Amino acid sequence: MDALQVVSSATQIISSMIGAVGALELAYRNLDEAPKRIRSLEDFVCDLENLTRRVKQKHVYKLHNSQLDHQLQSLNTLTERLHPKIGKARRIMSRSKIKNLAQVVWTSMTGDPLGKLVHSIKDDLNWWLESQILTQNVERVIEITAQEIPTRLKVKSEQGYPISSKCLFVRNLLEQESSQHVILIVGLSGIGKSCLARQVASDPPARFVGGAVELGFGQWCSRAACNGSKVEYEKRLARKISKFLVQIGFWKKINNDNSGDLEYLCCMLQEALYGKSTLILLDDVWEQDIVERFAKLYDNDCKYLVTTRNESVYEITEAEKVELSKDETKEISKAILLYHCRLSGEEIPPKFKRGAIATLGTESQYIAYDLRFGSQNLVAEGSIPDVSYIGKVDMFHLCDYDDTSDVADCLLERCGHHPLTVAVMGKALRKELRAEKWEKAMTNLSTYATCAEGPRSYVNEKEAENTLTIFGSFEFSLEAMPEDSRQLFIALAALSWAEPVPEACVEATWSVLGQKSLFPLIVCKLVEGSLLMKADTDPLYEVHDMVSLYLDSKINDSAEILLNDSKAEETASICPWLLIFGKEKIKEVAKRRLELSFSVLDEKQVIISLEAILEALMASKSISELETSRASFSSILGPRIADLISTDSQSLTAMSAEAITNIFSKGDYCRYFPSLETTGAVDKLAGLLQNCDDPIIQINIFTVLSKLAEFGSPETVDKVLQSIRFDQLAELLSHNAQEWHECMFAILMSLIKAGKSKAVERMFAFEIEKNLIKLLENGSEVVQHHAIVTLKAFYEMAGPPPANSSLRPANLRLLPWQVRLRLETFVLSDRSVALSPKPQTFEDVIHRVLDGGNKQVLEAMQDLIPFLEKADDPRIREMILKGPLIERLSELLQHVHPEQNSLRSGSSFLLTKLACAGGEPCIKKYLEYDIIPLLVKMMQCGVAELQDSAYTALHQMLFSNGGSLVLNKIFQMGLIERMVQSLESKTKKTREVNMHCVVDIVELGNKACLERMLSLQAVEKLVKLEKTSGGSGETLTEFLKGMDKCKHLSIAERKLMKQQVVRKVRAALKGHKFETKILAALDSCLSDGLKSSSSSGSGKYRKIK
Repeated sequence: MDALQVVSSATQIISSMIGAVGALELAYRNLDEAPKRIRSLEDFVCDLENLTRRVKQKHVYKLHNSQLDHQLQSLNTLTERLHPKIGKARRIMSRSKIKNLAQVVWTSMTGDPLGKLVHSIKDDLNWWLESQILTQNVERVIEITAQEIPTRLKVKSEQGYPISSKCLFVRNLLEQESSQHVILIVGLSGIGKSCLARQVASDPPARFVGGAVELGFGQWCSRAACNGSKVEYEKRLARKISKFLVQIGFWKKINNDNSGDLEYLCCMLQEALYGKSTLILLDDVWEQDIVERFAKLYDNDCKYLVTTRNESVYEITEAEKVELSKDETKEISKAILLYHCRLSGEEIPPKFKRGAIATLGTESQYIAYDLRFGSQNLVAEGSIPDVSYIGKVDMFHLCDYDDTSDVADCLLERCGHHPLTVAVMGKALRKELRAEKWEKAMTNLSTYATCAEGPRSYVNEKEAENTLTIFGSFEFSLEAMPEDSRQLFIALAALSWAEPVPEACVEATWSVLGQKSLFPLIVCKLVEGSLLMKADTDPLYEVHDMVSLYLDSKINDSAEILLNDSKAEETASICPWLLIFGKEKIKEVAKRRLELSFSVLDEKQVIISLEAILEALMASKSISELETSRASFSSILGPRIADLISTDSQSLTAMSAEAITNIFSKGDYCRYFPSLETTGAVDKLAGLLQNCDDPIIQINIFTVLSKLAEFGSPETVDKVLQSIRFDQLAELLSHNAQEWHECMFAILMSLIKAGKSKAVERMFAFEIEKNLIKLLENGSEVVQHHAIVTLKAFYEMAGPPPANSSLRPANLRLLPWQVRLRLETFVLSDRSVALSPKPQTFEDVIHRVLDGGNKQVLEAMQDLIPFLEKADDPRIREMILKGPLIERLSELLQHVHPEQNSLRSGSSFLLTKLACAGGEPCIKKYLEYDIIPLLVKMMQCGVAELQDSAYTALHQMLFSNGGSLVLNKIFQMGLIERMVQSLESKTKKTREVNMHCVVDIVELGNKACLERMLSLQAVEKLVKLEKTSGGSGETLTEFLKGMDKCKHLSIAERKLMKQQVVRKVRAALKGHKFETKILAALDSCLSDGLKSSSSSGSGKYRKIK
């Protein structure tokens, strides 16, 4: 809801409150009526608070403006003044329960306190209304204020990292006009470079009117991570820059065809930042090239705050270099320790007091002697313990050891005041009040640091000592954890942490080690110890780069745990996950293990591997990642598929069919199915169906058989049509089997495509057409759509319905209008021979359209309808296309006077009719006259009648024979951006028609179109619609239904994209009052889809009866 709408609503509420107070003033002497009035006032105040909270969330990036903030704070002040007074009124009424004479006595004694409160409340309400500059137009004042204020992007600061003097130094550099555009923050790993940068960016200097924005890179976006491949590196960098453009709201002009072109995106970056003044945080940069690409952008007042630990990036000459060292972190290290150990300064235990003086050669030094543990560490005055001196003391004697510092100071010295080390140690000592535990922690840290294995490869050799200390803190933190958590952490070394890892993968890793139900408890310990970090919104885990470096040293231990020491079944379950998310070295081993498993053909192991493969596929974070993983698995499974299908194990055959359904692409079918034709796979699969009553297995086998027919030889087609059980197909299309309908429609279409009229005849014989008709009458919107498409394929392949067909003119009229429109051609009388209109009659009508007045044109439009309905006749279509009609209709669409709205509406109706009948040739003509952008513009015009007619025309064009041309035009001209933007329109009808058109495009688009839609933040805008319209979830469920109808997605791809949508919805709704309601609606919508996809990736080991 906009500020404008909120304050308007607030004004209405307050006006209503004044009326309610007046009613209370009349009713307060009637003690039965007054409590109701008070409750009403309490509800009004609650509504005011909700409205104020919503507008603050809406304009959170604009509240830095004092005027806007003051106007909104006035509402807060009002509610704060009303709360105690209304509460007092309620208390007075609760005490005044005695009626009649007692009430009169009460009033005379108290001096009518309720009456005084009523007048006071009314004064407060009037005060608020009068305090506005324009009482009658408050909303306009606030909206104008908000519109003139530029949006200010924000970066979230790191919790537990206090402001240091270095923060102020960097901030001063940014404020100086003479300073360089690039400020490099350099320092040891884990020393707090990113935390410092985020602290500065969270409150940037006022000169950055655009605020601040963060873009993280990491080692993943480096040439080393790409094995030196320039192509792969540029591809990854392009993805990062594309994400940045979306972050700053510059997604309109990103051409989908060039979305992976780095140079094109850099040009878009130049355009996006033109004239802007924004602080841009480039975090964890590993390549000098990245900084240079941003630094060479011109005509802007942006500055770039860069964090890096790569020495090559230090060499950038035109940059301010800010080094973060121990001296800077020393001032904040204790605050970091206190934050993570959850203790105050007073609660930190004091340092031990009993010690000794020792003599080592000619020097006398303190020995800290702990009588409770019998350990002694030589301590030079003011220095840290050094275990290397133990056993080398010549003589010592006990004495009092006077030191006013606490154990925290000693621990900080031992940690070198290194923030990451301090944080890890602090969490390991959380709520620990015993001094001996802190002393032991220092001793152990020294021991672990001495024994820790150093990094095998590192970009900065001078960090070796610092790295050992950090590794020591990791070892100490692990030592304080349960054994299960330690085992899991070591096992995670097999995974690649260049990018976040799905929770399902971490859980699969744990399943090799222990009981699956304990996973939440086990992984929680790693998160609490700062060894793992969990994303706020998505089920993903990531690690600090130093943790990743530490895990690199444990890769052999991890491989031993997961691949060598585990049971064969456990190895079979983890290998698919390691093949997708493992380190390169581990991927190679996992691939060899899978290939060996498929060649040996151990039934149980192969089934477990196939189930894990399907689960790992569904954990993909994007369509591109899914496609990469699918290709990897198909290359392993494909060469062995004939052996797997022809095995004597029915369970393995069924599981293999399920894997084929989810993994194989069109190319895989062409490549690997010839081997199935020669090994009797058709007979094997058909025989399996005879004794199988599990619908999941039936669906998977039907899918494989239909694909064998579609991509096989004519002999295979005939064999499939003879072997397949059409009676089972008919049962799976019944109304009671709705969870299988989506898969069934795909199976029928494959059979029709392969068997043509033979397949259709068999389907008619088993009354499959009758079941489809029933689905048209009783099915959901998605089911109706697929049933229509399937029936059209029936009739186009077999001609008009036979005499015994279930689809007749009588029951056609009972179907929804959109169904009638798409099927009437096949049911009504034979229209293949068109009426031959008299040329002069057609020309006369056209003449009236061209030269007549408004009334004559409207009449001529009505006379044109019969001609346009016959546009499927080549003669009539040719006459229309060569004439001036379409050009004239495009001109009429451009009229803007209200009196010509009927002409515009009539023109769009004629274009609709012509698109339905004329198909692709007419659509091509529409494109010549730019009719598509004219219709999109009409959808934004604000006149409901025109918007409806424009949408109807676009809808019919999209679903006509030339619909793909219309879809391409919408994306090429950037019209999709306009539609998505209109989802935030203030006009309800504009939002409605554009939402319907977006859903149509989702239904018809391919993977690239859908990913483009998601990048345009269409889902987030639909969530905003839900927030302002009561939170029914209707618009979001329509979006998901569009995905269900999309024929260009595989089942796995559809499921993955729907997961992405749900994640976006959850993130956008977090904490909102409609969160539970909307998510419940989405869960209800997804339940059918989940049932439908349960035939794929079910993850259960099934036996055939």
